[in-house]
Amino acid sequence: MPGSPGEAELLSQAAAGDQTAFAMLVEPHQRAMFRHCYRMLGSGADAEDATQDALVRAWQKPAIPSGVMAASEPPAIMASASPRRMTS
Repeated sequence: MPGSPGEAELLSQAAAGDQTAFAMLVEPHQRAMFRHCYRMLGSGADAEDATQDALVRAWQKPAIPSGVMAASEPPAIMASASPRRMTS
């Protein structure tokens, strides 16, 4: 879309604390993250929780230094690192 910031600019803004930039980076990947979590956990509710937990942790404390992984890399990497919820 003309006039919209590029990925590198969004990464820089998100690293500086811009929540809108972070949301723009992760939004295109949320569905894929959910599907990945659903395949791992077998529950829609647990998959939603795991997806949200992974995104919250990514926002609060990025585990990967800025610029090492592009926002277009598979989001399953982040979701796979999320602790699995055990259901009874």
